[in-house]
Amino acid sequence: MGANGLTAEVVSSLLAAPKGHRVVLATMRSHERARYSPRFARRAGDDQQHSLRRAGEALNLAREVRIERLSSSKERQVAADRADDRRIARALEQADHFGVAQ
Repeated sequence: MGANGLTAEVVSSLLAAPKGHRVVLATMRSHERARYSPRFARRAGDDQQHSLRRAGEALNLAREVRIERLSSSKERQVAADRADDRRIARALEQADHFGVAQ
């Protein structure tokens, strides 16, 4: 995120490209998301403020969807039915400690 990463200009150019539908998808922990708020940026140093502001501009383009970090018992059961995928099996092994994104 920020000046040397994902910016509003990069996102806009991706979405404006001709031919085809584009989705930019990412996960971010809530405490990391808070770093890009204007309130946090005001407390940062000048160089960091610019970077945080640029990142915040990119996030302002997003449609944010909040999900619970830990899976419900029903979600775990659905995942267990697909545990032949080793990624899902591993996620289930760690489900008490890590959330979906991890």
